Amino acid sequence: MNALPDLANELSKVIEGDVRFDETTRHLYSTDASNYQIMPLGVVIPRTVDDVIAVHKVAARYKVPVLPRGSGSSLAGQTVGCAVVMDFSRYLRRVTSINAEARTVRAQAGLVLADLNKQLAPLGLMYGPDPASASRATIGGIVGNNSTGAHSILYGMTSDHVRALDVILSDGSRVELNATNGYAQRQDRIGQAYREVQRLLTLHMDEIKRRYPKTWRTCAGYALNRLNPEAIDLAQLLVGSEGTLATTLEAELALVPKPKLTTMSILHFTSIRASLEATPIILEVEPSSVELLDKLLLDRTRATPEFAKRLTFVEGDPAALLVVEFYGDSEAELKQKTDRLKAHMALHRIPTTIIDAATPAAQNDVWIVRKAGLNLLM
Repeated sequence: MNALPDLANELSKVIEGDVRFDETTRHLYSTDASNYQIMPLGVVIPRTVDDVIAVHKVAARYKVPVLPRGSGSSLAGQTVGCAVVMDFSRYLRRVTSINAEARTVRAQAGLVLADLNKQLAPLGLMYGPDPASASRATIGGIVGNNSTGAHSILYGMTSDHVRALDVILSDGSRVELNATNGYAQRQDRIGQAYREVQRLLTLHMDEIKRRYPKTWRTCAGYALNRLNPEAIDLAQLLVGSEGTLATTLEAELALVPKPKLTTMSILHFTSIRASLEATPIILEVEPSSVELLDKLLLDRTRATPEFAKRLTFVEGDPAALLVVEFYGDSEAELKQKTDRLKAHMALHRIPTTIIDAATPAAQNDVWIVRKAGLNLLM
């Protein structure tokens, strides 16, 4: 792009944060956790909301795309592109308000999810969906890809917990999106967008109902199937849109109570197929999560000394493990649930060895191995 120096110069004049168009920074931001590499036009690390607005306005004048980036935990190249990349994880990472009574929190897009949960822990609250990348995934990122996690059977996905989004549109205008908005009569850009989405939904609703993929989680397209033409919640349209419709500044999220006690049962199987066939039967005893660890991951873990010592929950050389977790208010309740699981497996004649991980240390070993899985595999 011939105008790249001019673009960088103009951004430098209006941005309080960092403007970096040097080769080294561009190479650093050309990759993420995927197998893709695309050189960005440049990188802006905004310090304030005004910085984010300014980036959009300047980019609009130069007719170049912008790409909001949280922490680079994407797996399919969504955080790389030939655009002005905005990294929110350096400065825009605060909790702006907590309502413990209503169980909601407002947090800036660059806040890492694990850090949010640390701040919520003293209140006995947490954000429900827990992706394995929580130590690096940001609030903006989990909204962008509609994150879920190990406890999805209890808490669903991000779309189930988003109450409002504070966003910047392509022209630099700022707007709050929620289910009770009154945008239908507005004449600005968000009003136009609302009416256009409503028109498309009304025109194509039969087609959406008939042909929209019957998948549980939506993260590969716009979630038109979640919208009601009579009362459109545009915040829900943004969830899973990967930053292509607007840039998220801040999200209001619903919270859930932290569990008092947890326990785990580790089910060993001689094949992945057997573990998959057992899963619906396991769900009948209402666990809080069911996670699969296959032989490939276990072998990678054994080959890495730092993690090999964590395999305290594995007996022999299974082809697959299912980690079944239960929540409870007392040790007696937890034992009742694990006993019920074992009886249920016996009733259905499921051949499996079951190892209990009842102590916090044992459970910590399981989660450390599970959350290190992606890095070990890559």
